[in-house]
Amino acid sequence: MIDFISFLQEIEGQEVMLNVSQIQGWLYKHKKDFENAIRTTSCEKWRSWAEYNIFPLPCLCYERDKNCLFIEIYKKLLDVLKVHKEELKYNYIVGQYKRVIGDEKRVIEWLKRYEATFNDDISFDGKVTVPLVRSINKNLILHIDKMQFINVLEFIEIFETNYYKIDKNYINY
Repeated sequence: MIDFISFLQEIEGQEVMLNVSQIQGWLYKHKKDFENAIRTTSCEKWRSWAEYNIFPLPCLCYERDKNCLFIEIYKKLLDVLKVHKEELKYNYIVGQYKRVIGDEKRVIEWLKRYEATFNDDISFDGKVTVPLVRSINKNLILHIDKMQFINVLEFIEIFETNYYKIDKNYINY
């Protein structure tokens, strides 16, 4: 296992926005540590996630295991890369929206078509937050360069703006 103190210092020392390339490099550099941490952590949720793809619930431990923290950070950075890999898809979806702007019926059809995408695929706000110590609400916050997620963020904004301003009775027709 890597020295967790220096690991946190390495991550916390990032004053600049993390970009996709930095995240990829960090994940590659620590892949073996990640695999070892999953095998040795006392937190069973991570083994279940790695072996059976069971969604890990947020940790409620009073004092977090260092392997558990490391795994959660690694997983959340993996999730950021998954969102980034979908940039082209969101570029297409946003393009579809731009073709129907001004036609409420077609906008509603667009919303219906991409509602599942919005609900299932996206969880990105430009930062990764990992609770370090629950008792004092201390979090590690990693800021991600939003410029590399323009299409994802535009889709989120367009979807939320339209979805919440349109009468839900229209969406259900």
